[in-house]
Amino acid sequence: MEIDPTQNVETSPQIGETTESEAPRAIASAFSDRLRLRDGLLLLLLPLIGLLIGFRTVAIATLPHILTPDPGIVYQEVTDRLPIPALLNWNLALIQNLIDLRDMPLPFLILLGLVGSILLLYIALCLFNPIYRPLVLEPATNAPSAGTNHLSGTLRLHRPNRFWHVILLCGVPLLAFWLLIGALMPPAAPIRKYMLVAAPWSPLWALRLVALGVALWVGLHPEGLLWEGSLKEKKTPFPYKTLLVQGALWGVITWIFARFTVPSSLEPLLTRLQALGTFNTAEWRWVVSHYLFSVATAWFAAGLFLLILGRPGLVAKARFGLTALTVLAFCISFWLQRPFSASTLAARFDLQPDVLNAISVPYSPRRPGSGVPDGLAAAQALARRLYLPMGQNSARPTRSVLLFQPNGNVVNVTQMGYTINGLSATRESALKARDFLLKKHYHSALSWIATEHLFDCSALRFDTTSALDVLLSDLSNGPHLSRVGSVVTTLFFICAATPQNHALLDKWANPRNFACPDRFSKRLIGDLYRRFGDVKNALKWYRAADMPSTFMARIRAERPLFHTGTVYGILRLNGRPLAGVQVGIMPWRLNGLPPLQEVLLANAFHEVLEPNGNGPLFPPFHPIPFAFRWISGSDVTDSNGAFRIQNLTEGQYRVVVVLPPSIQLNPPFDPRIRVMNPPLPFSLHYANQTVNLGIIDIFYRGPMAAPRSPAQSSPSASGRPGAEPSRSPGPLSPLQK
Repeated sequence: MEIDPTQNVETSPQIGETTESEAPRAIASAFSDRLRLRDGLLLLLLPLIGLLIGFRTVAIATLPHILTPDPGIVYQEVTDRLPIPALLNWNLALIQNLIDLRDMPLPFLILLGLVGSILLLYIALCLFNPIYRPLVLEPATNAPSAGTNHLSGTLRLHRPNRFWHVILLCGVPLLAFWLLIGALMPPAAPIRKYMLVAAPWSPLWALRLVALGVALWVGLHPEGLLWEGSLKEKKTPFPYKTLLVQGALWGVITWIFARFTVPSSLEPLLTRLQALGTFNTAEWRWVVSHYLFSVATAWFAAGLFLLILGRPGLVAKARFGLTALTVLAFCISFWLQRPFSASTLAARFDLQPDVLNAISVPYSPRRPGSGVPDGLAAAQALARRLYLPMGQNSARPTRSVLLFQPNGNVVNVTQMGYTINGLSATRESALKARDFLLKKHYHSALSWIATEHLFDCSALRFDTTSALDVLLSDLSNGPHLSRVGSVVTTLFFICAATPQNHALLDKWANPRNFACPDRFSKRLIGDLYRRFGDVKNALKWYRAADMPSTFMARIRAERPLFHTGTVYGILRLNGRPLAGVQVGIMPWRLNGLPPLQEVLLANAFHEVLEPNGNGPLFPPFHPIPFAFRWISGSDVTDSNGAFRIQNLTEGQYRVVVVLPPSIQLNPPFDPRIRVMNPPLPFSLHYANQTVNLGIIDIFYRGPMAAPRSPAQSSPSASGRPGAEPSRSPGPLSPLQK
């Protein structure tokens, strides 16, 4: 098709431009009764604009839950020199992009706002008027010569003649009204204790959207102010009544759609997710994907509403199809937002009022581990859901524990039959807690209290392997990093080098589960493998840590750290074999410990002795279960009273013996107990690989006590039998310190 140079190209229908006086007649033409490809592309452009705005909202809302308020990029609860769970291994490029979005300078934001407003303005014009072209081809001034391109010319932005008139009459009042409504909106309310989701979109937003719709219809509609001929054809006293109604209807429908499909604020949701543990990448993806989809859908629906209500001459079939598409978008977006509803959050994550009431320290970015339900109130909430017994139980009665001093004297402490928060430490309760975590996939506000209960049960049984498995499972699935990370390090440095513990070390070193972001964390893994006698893996991690060649040569030349020590003996009570009791080995000094671990180990015996007590549930000389984490290895005596503990690493150790529940001693010294051949501290190394403690004779001259019944010793919330329930947080768990 050739263009006649003598013809007015701007008004030629071949290039698709009309004069403003011809707009009403042109809209009624056959080109406006059906949808075209351009309409679909414009509708898809709207969600992209919404996503850009939504990404900045996400950056502003989520960064305070990822980073600390300190300058620079400092992740919450992440400690240098330690491996971090894969769930907390944030992508640095993503975080930097979020920071850039959040910290955009004001002039740049204003510029983006102007560009976006102009783009949205032209999108609305194109949706209202199907034959409007924002770009037109202005032909060359000289007639084309033979052989040249007949469509040659200059593309220019087509701006209707009354454009600035409309901006003045509609755009400026709209901006003033929008800012006025923003000033009238109340400030964001603080997150209340039982607040799970944000309040619905304020009705003031409906006023904003109604004003926007009225401005669009009166200003840009083919029968509005933008087109010169539209005003002349109006004969009614109030010619824009229909446009006002249509624009207001668009604003109300758009507000209703957003109210039921888009969260008005992410902060309440993010604050409540802190009850599950450290905010992690899986939770971020879950929240952001749902939120951005709902935002994009809302913008897409706004374009559909504009097309349905504002396109003159559109056939009923097309309107019906667009309406059906809008309903489908609403249903999908509403369904995707259901997980964010208060009832769904409460049921899925155990965020009922009694659990939220157990949050003694509200969430704060400066308080690691804050915002998590803990203490006696949380334990009672878990007990109600799993039917767990509280306090002493016949299946786990109180026991006396013998500690042997270097001078041969015997000190005894009392091991309570419940965990730090008062839950009975029975095997049945531990199994229920484990099943609860697996069923919930660790995504529960009670996951920490269940994890702490499992750890304490393992510590009371002197089972370091089980305790390590509990903590690593927590870090892998629902991390409470500030409470768990350093404890895992300590356990790996003091535990026996058994194959089971070695397998757990492999799990901690697996890059699919944990990341070692710095040189120090890589060297830590190498030191632990060296402690387990695995020189091959130790050298692998030392190379990753870029250790000096002289250091690597020394490790290759040295003998592997001794890790096959064995200690055995026989226990007798009043001349008879003492069968079925636990015997533990607690380190006194260990070779290969970092300086910090040496300081902690030096206080281990005093921690188990607990002369000062720890709250009402654990009076003096009644150590909390966490204190027994210092047991490197243990065994249960057989029918002959014999025990054997293997795979101990190089160091000095003490013996700990748990007496039968029928013997209840008065701590810390009881004259009724006497020990012949008490086990003194001993050393294990290459020159002394096996230690025979001989026959350890325990003589007890006193009555054999019957185990206490649960009714006699079940502590209440305040730790006193028979006291009224209390919301006191109880003793502070060392896992929180």
